[in-house]
Amino acid sequence: MGSKLTDERKATAEWLAVPVAMREIKNRRDFAASIGVHHNSVYLWCHDEEVVAEAARLSKKYMREYLPEIFGTIAKKAIAGNISFVNLALALTGEANSVADSNSTKQINVDSDKTAKDLLDEIRKKRIPEEFSEQESSTQELIERYDK
Repeated sequence: MGSKLTDERKATAEWLAVPVAMREIKNRRDFAASIGVHHNSVYLWCHDEEVVAEAARLSKKYMREYLPEIFGTIAKKAIAGNISFVNLALALTGEANSVADSNSTKQINVDSDKTAKDLLDEIRKKRIPEEFSEQESSTQELIERYDK
């Protein structure tokens, strides 16, 4: 940054970096009073490029602290069968493309409105080995065979 932020502007950047729901002081007037400046000054600083850039830097730093918990939540919901979180977990780990590339040239579109049975049926039609394509195995039989 070109110039050093004053203590008040730095405090404003720190206040902006915290999500509103997690702030101890929720509104600009009360925050301004807490640092001993007029609320109009805080308003101007909230639009100042240096203050906003510092707030963005701090926000990223704060978010990194929550990543283990965030990834844990994503993993729990994916394991529980939430298709949206399965897709998110695969995308975050870079596995979405490798799964599609390594398994088949055919694509299976997953949307959150499909049931697990619908997905299994679609997978069976498009990606199950040849031994299954010749016989009409039920989805339940396939699940039982692969669960062993």
